[in-house]
Amino acid sequence: MSHFPSSLQNGRSSGVPRRIDSLNATQQKTPSHQIFLTIEQELHDARRVSSHGQEEDLRSALNMVINRVTELSTLLSEAYKSKAELEVQLNVAKSNLQLVIANNEMLEEALKSGGGRDLGWRRASGPGATAPTRPDTGERPVSLDAAPLPGSGTSTTNGSPTEGSSNSRFFKTLFNGRPGTPTQAQQPHLNSPSMPSLHGNPEDEALGSALQKARQDAERERKQAERERKLAEKAKAEAAAALRDKAALEAEIESLSQALFEEANRMVASERKRRAEAESELAKL
Repeated sequence: MSHFPSSLQNGRSSGVPRRIDSLNATQQKTPSHQIFLTIEQELHDARRVSSHGQEEDLRSALNMVINRVTELSTLLSEAYKSKAELEVQLNVAKSNLQLVIANNEMLEEALKSGGGRDLGWRRASGPGATAPTRPDTGERPVSLDAAPLPGSGTSTTNGSPTEGSSNSRFFKTLFNGRPGTPTQAQQPHLNSPSMPSLHGNPEDEALGSALQKARQDAERERKQAERERKLAEKAKAEAAAALRDKAALEAEIESLSQALFEEANRMVASERKRRAEAESELAKL
């Protein structure tokens, strides 16, 4: 940091504040960044030049202020750029989160609707269609066998054709024209209750795994969106702080420039007055 010497006449140099005092007053504010400490030092120099400096010092102070304003404008533009990028990332994360939530809801509805109906029973519609007829056909031989009990042996011999016809109807109904044995006819009846579980468990497991994956993706996207939101809020706060600092600095620069120009005009007027007095004294001589 360059120091501006004071070259005022008539003993006014004794009233110039010491540089160490101004630095101590600045350091008591404990700025959060080095650039703010530098700005405060430069402002102290500018105020000292405005009060006790010469014309060259005023020009140097004005150039220093202009350079600092340019640097702050660059920093502010970078802050705006980072803020815009964070907002774009936040919007993308929000859209991804909405898509994941929608997919999650669709999978939950599919899981609920799939768990409410018996998928395996509908898939095994061929063997299952004959299942309601099995109890009816199974009861017919019992009723036919139980009917000849009160009668004689001749009645049992007469009931054999009806039993054969009932058995033929039973096999036709059960197998729909397929050849087979009575042991083969019992196998679909024994295995049909287990078929829904065999077909339904892979479906439920696939839906459950897909739902778990969707929930994990939704949680991950939610955390990512939360991080992006915090970063965006931080960038907004930094941008707001930069705007406040810029406004304060512009006000300070405006007041400083006005003071500098007033001091310059006053110095020029006093210099002209002294020159006129000197010329009048020379004219008298």
